[in-house]
Amino acid sequence: MLSVFCYTEFAVEIPVAGGSFAYLRVELGDFAAFIAAANLILEIHTNLAKDYNLLDPIAIVVLIVTTTMAILSTKKTSYFNWIASAIHVVVIIFVIIAGFVHAKTENLHPFLPFGVQGVFRAAAIVYFAYGGFDNIATMAEETRNPSRDIPLGLLGSMSIITAIYCLMALALSMMQRYTDIDPNAAYSEAFKHVGMKWAQYVVALGALKGMTTVLLVGTIGTSRYTTHIARSHIIPPFFALVHPKTATPIYATILMTAASCFIAFFSSLHILASLLSVSTLFIFMMMATALIVRSYYYEGGFHTTRSSYIDNMSSS
Repeated sequence: MLSVFCYTEFAVEIPVAGGSFAYLRVELGDFAAFIAAANLILEIHTNLAKDYNLLDPIAIVVLIVTTTMAILSTKKTSYFNWIASAIHVVVIIFVIIAGFVHAKTENLHPFLPFGVQGVFRAAAIVYFAYGGFDNIATMAEETRNPSRDIPLGLLGSMSIITAIYCLMALALSMMQRYTDIDPNAAYSEAFKHVGMKWAQYVVALGALKGMTTVLLVGTIGTSRYTTHIARSHIIPPFFALVHPKTATPIYATILMTAASCFIAFFSSLHILASLLSVSTLFIFMMMATALIVRSYYYEGGFHTTRSSYIDNMSSS
């Protein structure tokens, strides 16, 4: 949530499409923005050699389909995303309710089998699951009232997602002991364990819809990042062009899809998760640093008179 507050303040004061890249370029300069761009675009291009024997053509097909949808129209994509998200929410509510119906409190003992160190180790790996909110900040130029809508989207989405993650994790932990949870199909196997074999198909539907929405949002967000990076001439300005009919950055979208297809074809999930978590933490650290610079340093001198968005929230 602290990272969300950083993005919220920048989104209000710098409502442009570049998201964290644009914010860091304004506050910390071109070099910091270049480092951010390298993390945002190339964060998962390294350390993949040992898994080059894992070929996944299905991932490429899915990426091409979602990219085509993102290119056609942002408005139409948002409608599809809304429908898919609604179905996903229904499935999530079902999983949570059904999970607590078959919950057993004795499965929570021991509550911390791997201690505090295990909690922090796991949190560092799954941290990337909370990183999608920065895509909201990249949509400022396509929002009617970005100073109002972007903060609401950032704070609202993160609050809801955090509550859902906690409830689903608790429901799963109470359905099965942690030693019996299948890391490859946790909820499907948990429902089989409690005698609800048919529920695995509901879980599969929710997972499919969830991956679809994530891919759509990710495709749109990364293309907007690339557009702003191209406007800064860090990459060829050609990628900043917006198609007059679809009003979408087609070339930036195709560029990011090509890179994503290459990575998805040759890499495995656990390596991507680890690299994404490290990169996400690094970007959030830079954003926090930029906010401190913006709050207390201005044109060679320090000042503390500017009233920030968070300060206004605290006083209201």
